[in-house]
Amino acid sequence: MMVLEMLANNNWERPVYFAITVSHDNYLNLSDYFQMDGMGYRFVPIKTDSDYGEGRIDADKLYDKMMNHFRWGNISNPKVYLCETNLRLISILRRNFGRLASALIEENKKDSAVMALDRAYEVIPDYQLSLSYIDLTHLECYYMADAIDKGSALAEKIFKTTSEELDYFMSFPEPFASNASIRREVQNKNFTLLQLCDLAWLYDRELYETFKINAGAIFPNLDGRYQDD
Repeated sequence: MMVLEMLANNNWERPVYFAITVSHDNYLNLSDYFQMDGMGYRFVPIKTDSDYGEGRIDADKLYDKMMNHFRWGNISNPKVYLCETNLRLISILRRNFGRLASALIEENKKDSAVMALDRAYEVIPDYQLSLSYIDLTHLECYYMADAIDKGSALAEKIFKTTSEELDYFMSFPEPFASNASIRREVQNKNFTLLQLCDLAWLYDRELYETFKINAGAIFPNLDGRYQDD
């Protein structure tokens, strides 16, 4: 009630932000009126239905912030240790680059989208934050921006990382293998590998054939999933 009262009487005189790192329960079902401005969602009088993340993006404004004004500290320094809390927070920042790239592609600013994606892995390299399913958006954005070689290179790295992690989780003996957390990890890795196959089928058939050989034991009827137009 206090937050709603504040919004009702603010008269748009001062910006109101919700932290991007808190639980969705704190958004009071207002996320359709959010604008992502970095690590905060600005409450704006514009309703936006988004399939990926909350609210809308001012692509030019966010691009300038993330490319020219954000300071990244020593994240890219391999000698700097990042604890679990650090990794969770910087995963949000990498995901934000994906949202930015998607918005830029929608505005047909493909060159800027590719530069934003490149910047994501420059400031948050994969040796600090391991590649995972959250990078699938970046991968698809590379492809949609016609950066096929960069997309396929990233796809190969994600496939290798995910396969190795899947092998690790599959190596657990009982009763550990039946643990809910381990099962979730296995499901997550399988989902990521399948999505990689889907994207390779759409954008790089040669790469798809490589993935099919390596993922054949997991998805024996993979070809039956696809139909040529």
